[in-house]
Amino acid sequence: HIGLENLCQALPSLDLSLDECEHFSFDFVSLPVGSPDFSGFASSERLLQSVEWHHAVVGRLSDFVAQMGACPSRTRKACEKTLVEEVSYCVHLALPAVLLPTPVQGSFEQYARVVYSLLLGYPNLTIWLRIPLRLEDSTASSASSDEDEKDDASWNLWNAFRLLCASHPRLCLALQLTPDLPSEPFMRHVWAAEPVRCVIVPFCVFLSDRRGRPVLSDCHRTAMELAWRAVPVAQLLLSGGGDVEPGEARAIRWAAYRKSLIDAYQRRPQLTEVEKFEASYRDVLQAPLQPLADHLESQTYEVFERDPVKYEQYQKAAGLALRALSRRSPGSTAPRTAVVVMVLGAGRGPLVRAVLAASTEAKVAVRVYAVEKNPNAVVTLRAMKAREASWGPVTVVHGDMRTWEAPEGCDLLVSELLGSFGDNELSPECLDGAQRLLRRGGLSIPTEYTSFWAPLMAPKLHSTVAAYGDLQHFETSYVVKIHSGLVLTPPQPCFTFNHPNPSYALAHGEPSGQLPPPPDNSRACTSTFTLPHSATVHGFAGFFRAVLFRPDSVKENGSGASSQSPSSSSSLPPGVVPAKPTPLPPSDTGEVAISIHPEDASEGMFSWFPLYFPLRHPVVVRPGQKLVAQVWRCVGPRKVWYEWAVSEPVGAGGGIHNPNGRSCSIGL
Repeated sequence: HIGLENLCQALPSLDLSLDECEHFSFDFVSLPVGSPDFSGFASSERLLQSVEWHHAVVGRLSDFVAQMGACPSRTRKACEKTLVEEVSYCVHLALPAVLLPTPVQGSFEQYARVVYSLLLGYPNLTIWLRIPLRLEDSTASSASSDEDEKDDASWNLWNAFRLLCASHPRLCLALQLTPDLPSEPFMRHVWAAEPVRCVIVPFCVFLSDRRGRPVLSDCHRTAMELAWRAVPVAQLLLSGGGDVEPGEARAIRWAAYRKSLIDAYQRRPQLTEVEKFEASYRDVLQAPLQPLADHLESQTYEVFERDPVKYEQYQKAAGLALRALSRRSPGSTAPRTAVVVMVLGAGRGPLVRAVLAASTEAKVAVRVYAVEKNPNAVVTLRAMKAREASWGPVTVVHGDMRTWEAPEGCDLLVSELLGSFGDNELSPECLDGAQRLLRRGGLSIPTEYTSFWAPLMAPKLHSTVAAYGDLQHFETSYVVKIHSGLVLTPPQPCFTFNHPNPSYALAHGEPSGQLPPPPDNSRACTSTFTLPHSATVHGFAGFFRAVLFRPDSVKENGSGASSQSPSSSSSLPPGVVPAKPTPLPPSDTGEVAISIHPEDASEGMFSWFPLYFPLRHPVVVRPGQKLVAQVWRCVGPRKVWYEWAVSEPVGAGGGIHNPNGRSCSIGL
């Protein structure tokens, strides 16, 4: 939507303004509420129906009300009275938003106090606070040549005002373009994390092309992306005077400005297919899956199965592992005739299909056990076994991988138990429990995964959590497609797990008396982050990187193969003829990995979104400031949980979150 803000000196009549708005094809108009007695609107209230007031008019408050903090007591009270009365009348008219003037640096506390009280007093009031991208009269701009300080000045003003109002969700940002813009990275990242509801485009930022038509510079078109990427898409508001021109000239000029904005919108970057899929998940908080406690629904499986990148990588890793395992048999020079593969957590079969496709491509015969605890998914697996000829080597098993007694050991374990933080869906506990199924020297896909985290500025996510009004939601980690947020530093590693677990000397067929105690998967991590610019830390974003197959996991001495005799050809399923494995292509000898780490995320993969660890109290940081944070992975007899805290600055963040897993845990 494109609106018009006519900054004429005389108060425009409402009917004329609306007629011009409709004639020039603008969607709404921003008009001044007027003097304290509302002479501008008082006689016009019945010109529109309530629904038209709610969609066609945004009230603009008097500029002088922002000066109340810098005025003498009597004037301050008059400013406060005007602000309250004008907002009250806008609420009376059910206007969709009220546009407030820019706060005055260094003296806006009283202004913020009144605004916050109004937000609390009127549950249907939405405020747009006008903030220029760069402040013309900022101290940083006049006294310093440091570009970072100039960029920070406007954001610091907005952030300070917003924090005084407790980051109220109905206090929104009306970001005004200025001729002099902040640096592109600052504008693209920091401002993009803010709740932009309106982008104000003054006439003065337009240039003229060779035909004299108004156009936006490349930098200003880039700035307009702040509107396109906002959720929901921000309104555009053309702002400028027009009362000094005759009607025909004004019509031509306004139409040209509007067309320039439409052209900028049409030239915006288009969403990819993956981005279109993710659009409905943007900034939506989701509880992490509980794979052991809950049975997934069919639609959840279906969403995961639509991810082509993940299963392509799994198929590639399985092919490399099968080729490597088929070459070696301890104590024999003969190639292995069949490789035993166990797919743990088979779901509706995508990993089984990937293994079978890899077997065909690598020309390596396999016997596959598809192990799944969800009885509903087992129905689908058995139906596929009965229907598809390629599933001949597959045995469907209904059971828990941790307790299932397998008829034989396997050479390769394949699973997709990874969570957004790597280990947050209990992959370590599940795969350690299933390691007894693996023959000595067998392989696992994945073979290693590491979790990462980084400070996150995400006011929208924090406001969503705060809206629940309780402690529990601030001590819960969420899976979320972070859109209106900024990862403030490069993520740092937290916890790494390897499979087979080298500290867990357990293999299939070994006497039960030699079983070692289960490994300890509890972990602790302390990270020190140096913030590059001013920001507010609303929590931490968690990521993972997983190595599915690594060549050095297959040892030349045979440790990557079974210590038992290889399967004989007579034990192959009917119709499966062993074939000589294809050689390893030189291009396929490297590592196969998947990742949601921002620096090397697997392009096109959407099965995992980052994990969000909220902070009860946001932490305001300055450029170069250090932030020290801790995260613990705690393991109990019946559950696993995370605790997290900020230890520097001292007392920041709200203490240790989720002690003893009181608010959020994953059931074993």
